[in-house]
Amino acid sequence: MHIEKSGVKRAVIGAIVLFIVLFISPHLDAQDMTPFVKHDKQLLETFNDFSHAESIANDEHLIGVEIIDNEVWARVGVLLRDNSGVIIEGTKEERRELVNQKVAWMRNETTRLLSNLSMEGIKDIRIKNSGGFGALISLDGLNELINDKRIEEIIWSKYKPELILAESAPLINADDSWARGYNGTGVKVCIIDSGATSTFDLPGIVGDGINLFEVMKEFKKGGV
Repeated sequence: MHIEKSGVKRAVIGAIVLFIVLFISPHLDAQDMTPFVKHDKQLLETFNDFSHAESIANDEHLIGVEIIDNEVWARVGVLLRDNSGVIIEGTKEERRELVNQKVAWMRNETTRLLSNLSMEGIKDIRIKNSGGFGALISLDGLNELINDKRIEEIIWSKYKPELILAESAPLINADDSWARGYNGTGVKVCIIDSGATSTFDLPGIVGDGINLFEVMKEFKKGGV
């Protein structure tokens, strides 16, 4: 009787071990291999297919890929997780101060993140007030970034921005102004956007600008 109980016990233990090996362990391994950061799967495919990457680099309508020394590099935006704890609420002045606090936190966190990276597969970095940075990255750079828990998303914009006037002009009645002879010649346009950069968001379209946060500080001091 004792022998039978021991045999049953060993059989149960063996079944449990087999269940763990066959069903639980592979699942745990798969979880460990899952990247923390949201990103475009097509970007990884492009890094692994040189001919496809080359076709993107040579397409005048696309801007997301560059071939440098026979290596594929992609221009991306890296968005950090907002763990600042700053909630924008209150009066106008209070909200303005909270926005400044959040921007300062994001810039400091971005600087800390960049100082901890190897930088071997990351270059041409442009820090953004909106919470992250734009950069050129190689496959090594992508593999490093997608496993960093401080990053929320890696955004790959491979299409060049194109304006379709035939569709957008009527929305603001610009076609009526054109019909009267007004075409904007000699008019300077001011773009106010804390998140736009000339090298990443709108390459070749946006010129040099000013930092309005610094201007507002000087204005409050009476220096502007």
